[in-house]
Amino acid sequence: MNYLFDKSTGAKIPNIYEKDGQIIQIEYEYFDSVISTTETTGVEVLKFSQPFRVPRHVALDADMVSDYLTNVEFAEALSAQRWKSVDGTLVPVDPSVKVADLLASRRRAARESKRRFYNYALGENNWQYFCTWTFADPRYRSDKDLLYATYSKFIAMLRKTNPDVKAIATYEEFEKGGYHMHALLGNCLLRLTPALNPHTGEFIYSEFGNQIFNCIDWQAGFSTVCCIVPSSAKQQVVNYLGKYLTKKCPAPYRCKRFFHTLNLDCRDCYMFNSKNSSEPVVRFLRNVKDELNEADHPTLMHEMIDAFGLEQVKHSDSLTVYRSKADMSGYLDYYPEVFTPKKI
Repeated sequence: MNYLFDKSTGAKIPNIYEKDGQIIQIEYEYFDSVISTTETTGVEVLKFSQPFRVPRHVALDADMVSDYLTNVEFAEALSAQRWKSVDGTLVPVDPSVKVADLLASRRRAARESKRRFYNYALGENNWQYFCTWTFADPRYRSDKDLLYATYSKFIAMLRKTNPDVKAIATYEEFEKGGYHMHALLGNCLLRLTPALNPHTGEFIYSEFGNQIFNCIDWQAGFSTVCCIVPSSAKQQVVNYLGKYLTKKCPAPYRCKRFFHTLNLDCRDCYMFNSKNSSEPVVRFLRNVKDELNEADHPTLMHEMIDAFGLEQVKHSDSLTVYRSKADMSGYLDYYPEVFTPKKI
């Protein structure tokens, strides 16, 4: 990708670049809500107090930018940013970039990582096991790269007999140092043996009443595995794993916060403007409720809450979360122009 610069002044032209011989302009759309839905978990709507912008890349006629030039070397020198470590935190060398901006970027990345995790974990994946993996070798416990390499070899071993295995995992730091992992697994068959209390010899059960097992296939250290009851509330199971993303995550800057196999089904995820009062959309929602009476300029969000029984489950100054067991797939198919697919 090459940036464009004014021929006379050398100033960089914002929101325009050249790629593969084509001139592209970046335009922005603004949204304030995100909706995620699956057949089994229902609907989740995130309503943000402040709109967020999403870039849209539009091809331009090359003649429209004849007064601009592309200079790869100049562009690379201008856009390159060097970093240094200050007390274990990466900060930009360029003094014009504030440390506060970097920290804000890290917070945004953490929030987005959490959303991606939930979209994968709450997709149509048949989770069978909740697992905890520990590492006997202290070198592996203290090195996230070695930790992940060991975990990857374990998943590769499972694929030999379970080619469609699905997994999503995150890691946690022990209070005394070192790491261990938590994971959800599906589409596989683990070799298990009942976990026994070393003092009494009795079976061990979790706080929720599930029997705990040890995994014979995990050779890197100690393991605990709970079989997930099919009738379990999926949201609760995923939340239990997700809490390790909301705690003090040990992932440093630019490192993954969770790992997943590439065959996971993801929740359908769309963006929309809650203040939309498009008449066709509103009429469709009224039809869902069998109410075709006129209303005083209802907003899309208001009608969605009413039509699908969305209940508020969380509220803060920046975000309100609504959930419902309703199936909105038909609605999303009927009015695809109202919602913009969100990249995962």
